Amino acid sequence: TGASFSITARTYLTKFKRNGVTRLQDSAIVTYFISFDNVDSQKVIVSTSDEVTGIDFSYPDIFLKDYRFSFFPNDTGGTLLSIAFDSDTTLGLSPVGIAVINRNTFFLKRLYLFYPDVKRYKEYSRFISFTEYERLIIPDTIQETFAKSGIFSVDYYQRETIIDSVQVYR
Repeated sequence: TGASFSITARTYLTKFKRNGVTRLQDSAIVTYFISFDNVDSQKVIVSTSDEVTGIDFSYPDIFLKDYRFSFFPNDTGGTLLSIAFDSDTTLGLSPVGIAVINRNTFFLKRLYLFYPDVKRYKEYSRFISFTEYERLIIPDTIQETFAKSGIFSVDYYQRETIIDSVQVYR
């Protein structure tokens, strides 16, 4: 849309170690200024590295692509409807996963995305939760889980971004 707004977000980068131990690697608080669905600029409030700034708020419009959609047989007809989406491997559509929509308003509530072929990472997946704020549907949580190949092993990480505040400009 043509809406202009800013969001202030906290981001945490966690590394998973052996025996289920996690270690906070980095964190940041950043205000992102958005208009016409693009991040125009950002103001770093607190950060120790670039690893946790510049979060990607975009997500694919899966309903405009040639995916195969599946509905779950145990659907009880509640407010939320889960729809699985997958692609023929010859089409090379990425990502695959699950979309959860509000059955009454048709607004997207959650996206679970798995990207099988991301060059930068050995494994990469995203979870995005959405909320409605002044007639805008915006992400309120973005969680990325990924693995990077190290020299002798594979390192596993989680980057979680939580939206603290939203300001819409009229």
